[in-house]
Amino acid sequence: MSLRQSIIDAIVTRMKSIRSGVEVTLSDGSAYTYQTDLGTKVEKWRTRPMPEGQAYQLTIRDTENPKEAVQTGTIRHALTVELDILVAESTPDDKVRKMIEDVSACAGVDPFWTVTGTRLARWTAMREGALMVDESGFKMAGARVVMEVTYDTALWRT
Repeated sequence: MSLRQSIIDAIVTRMKSIRSGVEVTLSDGSAYTYQTDLGTKVEKWRTRPMPEGQAYQLTIRDTENPKEAVQTGTIRHALTVELDILVAESTPDDKVRKMIEDVSACAGVDPFWTVTGTRLARWTAMREGALMVDESGFKMAGARVVMEVTYDTALWRT
């Protein structure tokens, strides 16, 4: 399995841990308590609409992955990961902001995406957290959180 796939799997697994009332320790040592149950509805690369009657959905996609050679035989990757929070039309904007905060905090638990004692990434940086609006009806559609996961591989590996 590629390191890229391992990182995405770690992100999906971690995001599934978001449960209202659960307290976690962030990488800076501070405590954070999740405010939503967003982790109950997490999928990779969802391409179909959210089912009728479902209140929310978190979809995770890895998109761009620019690379640079940092030394002979080593490639540094800057993987863009988009986390789309889809919500029912009736969801208040303050709840969507709580979902954004939960996703950000979840990434902040361990920005190295450590699995069984091995750091998969060098670092994770949050790039964006924005509310999305359905332009046709000016209705709340959800939010997008974008993060960049930096990691190194051997030449010709992903």
